[in-house]
Amino acid sequence: MAERLNSVARFLLRYKYVLLILVFILVAGFLDPNSFLARYRLSLRNSELRAEIKECDDAYAAADSELQALLSDPKAVERVARVHLLMKRADEDVYVVESPDSVAPEVEETTEE
Repeated sequence: MAERLNSVARFLLRYKYVLLILVFILVAGFLDPNSFLARYRLSLRNSELRAEIKECDDAYAAADSELQALLSDPKAVERVARVHLLMKRADEDVYVVESPDSVAPEVEETTEE
């Protein structure tokens, strides 16, 4: 038994720096709150959020250009009113065709004859 403990002690003394480096890698790489694994996950989340910000910026730019068109062009206002708000002129009928899986506002169909 004592011989076995001596061999373990010699092993630990002989490779103490290697063991210390392995323990450091284990703690710094996986167990620490600021570990390499946590930093990698944060980096992935950061790139996802940057992509989402870019999508929001693109949507904002599209909405801003549509707003500028609405403010300057009366035909654009009429187009928005007819397409999105389902408004019509006095001499025409509006028919709403919707697919079963789409969600559309309920509209009463009226015909003027």
